Amino acid sequence: MGALTNVLLTPSLGYPDFVALSWIGFLIPEGTEPAAIGYWQDALQKAVADERVTSKLLDLDFEVLNENGDYFQSWLKEDLAKWKAVIEKAEITVE
Repeated sequence: MGALTNVLLTPSLGYPDFVALSWIGFLIPEGTEPAAIGYWQDALQKAVADERVTSKLLDLDFEVLNENGDYFQSWLKEDLAKWKAVIEKAEITVE
């Protein structure tokens, strides 16, 4: 949070349980050959394991996770379900 030192956090604004994350992930189309998926998973995990890459990402205030595709897919489904519920409860629509 180094770049956002003057921004109030949601608990101080009266929302103690609010959690929202910005994330970057790589998605591969359904039906992609398993060998191609394995290639990209290996390449991305090697890149994130490289200290030069990790150091640069940390300098940019990223939290670096080196998880596999199954973990990310599970997390993404949970995140989408959470925000779908928020949208429905607030009756948010596209204009």
